[in-house]
Amino acid sequence: MREPLLKIRLLGGVSLTLDDAPIADLPTRKAEALLVYLVCRRRAVAREVLAELLWDERGQEQGLANLRSILSSLRQQLKPYLLVTRQTIAFNHASHFWLDVAAFETQVAAADQDIAALRAAAALYQGDFLEGFYLRESVGFEEWALLERERLQREAVTLLWRLIDAANVQGDYRTGLVYVDQLLRADNLSERAQRQKMLLLARTGQHNAALQYFAACTQLLDDELGVAPEPESVALVEQIRA
Repeated sequence: MREPLLKIRLLGGVSLTLDDAPIADLPTRKAEALLVYLVCRRRAVAREVLAELLWDERGQEQGLANLRSILSSLRQQLKPYLLVTRQTIAFNHASHFWLDVAAFETQVAAADQDIAALRAAAALYQGDFLEGFYLRESVGFEEWALLERERLQREAVTLLWRLIDAANVQGDYRTGLVYVDQLLRADNLSERAQRQKMLLLARTGQHNAALQYFAACTQLLDDELGVAPEPESVALVEQIRA
């Protein structure tokens, strides 16, 4: 009898399912964080490293005791997916599982000349890595998550620009708008992306919407950064008005 399919989605939040049934009864958020960290690593991790990562404000002895406790609960539910020794813990990457981050990076790697792979990668990027997922008293985990979030966001921004450029070349401006909106969800303060949205709105006949969007962006830049729009943005909006 095969193992259930463990699906782990980390782009746009955290979602865990076994054969599409939600896993909603993990003992603590740190148990969830432990599973997330292990599945993103390709090798075993020393118990001491994990204790420091998740309980960096506690002593090592207390951290190791906490780790043993949540590991016991995790193994009751997810034993086939974990490889545990006295010294290390690892995710079993030979088990029956699917991880959206891994699928996203596979599509990105295949996307050099393949627009279909770019679209597949964009569809997988449902939001930032671990969006809305935070741990108290776990500076080490939060620092790791931030670095991963920034790395994956850079990859997403690059591929979305490629899709926007391809849509412009093909004259498919409505599809371009879909991808620029996705790009702005990842980086809403990018004036280059804001200008691209104004241009695409104008190219699809939505001139008033483009002008209203410029006004909203002007307010956003002032509120968040205390700056005025760049000259290129002002020049574009004047062209749209004309």
